[in-house]
Amino acid sequence: VQTQGWMRGCMVNNKPATIAVILLLLFICGSIWLIFQYVSAEKQRDLEAWQSRLSIMAESQQYAVEAWFDQQLENIDALANNPLLQLYVTQRDQSVARDDETGRGQLHHLKNLINATADHADVFTPIKKINSNVENKVNDGIAIVNSTGVLLATRYFPIDDIEVAKSFQSAIDSKSFFISTIYDSADRQPRLIIVVPVRSVQSLSLDDIKAAVVAVINPEDNLYKLLLKEWVTIRSEETLLVSYDDRRVNYLSPLKNGYQLFYGQPRSGDISAKNIADSSVLEYIGENVIVQDYRNIGLLATARKIRNTTMTLVQKIDVSEALAESNSHQQFI
Repeated sequence: VQTQGWMRGCMVNNKPATIAVILLLLFICGSIWLIFQYVSAEKQRDLEAWQSRLSIMAESQQYAVEAWFDQQLENIDALANNPLLQLYVTQRDQSVARDDETGRGQLHHLKNLINATADHADVFTPIKKINSNVENKVNDGIAIVNSTGVLLATRYFPIDDIEVAKSFQSAIDSKSFFISTIYDSADRQPRLIIVVPVRSVQSLSLDDIKAAVVAVINPEDNLYKLLLKEWVTIRSEETLLVSYDDRRVNYLSPLKNGYQLFYGQPRSGDISAKNIADSSVLEYIGENVIVQDYRNIGLLATARKIRNTTMTLVQKIDVSEALAESNSHQQFI
């Protein structure tokens, strides 16, 4: 009886302490829960901030790339709509002989006009910069092409490039200008083609196409420089141009970590392909996705279509860098 009374007395005496311990444990658990909620909310805030920042960067890059294409198209279109060129292709189509002095003068002026257009565009290789022993490796320039082949061309134009014929035919079939995707001309030398139809002089019909102006451009010293953004201090930030079909994602601009130009990855039919950012992001143009890229590294990415082309711009940053500050806070806590 004395023992039972003693135990009841202990329980009565220790009841405040027990309540205090319980309350302390509840306080600790609640504090831990609040800390994790804070860390989670901080990560979400950082993520949303980077999503906004990434969208702004993507739209800025999209504008710069589209403006570059518009400028090239404007230069080629001005040549295609020049009355002298229209007269020349009309006469060639009608087999009008131009062996007289006037005809030779017009031809000479037309050649100068083509060369002047190339110089003004400032995206083609200047003749004076190339030695004769490497001329065949340049493969860029402007040409006047009709159904029989190349009529006139600048010095380094790749006359035998099969992509030139394909692009020319695409413009003729569509009766409008055509911009190709960036392709491998030889030994991973990137080139892209812009084609603008040339109609008969004073023609009122859009179908009256006699030839086309074809420009083959090396993007390495112009378009690719727009993508580099050397002024950006974000280590893992990257802007890419890609094209894709049902099977593959093809990288059309330089990659990091030693990956070669025109590197490609499967888009479907491969388990690993489901996590490729540059595949998944293409399904959600204009949105932000968190997946893996060609390096199998988690990243935040968004994509924008490039107007008048089949190319897509992908803007990305590694998730580890985007969430570096919140991750540091989490480890500290």
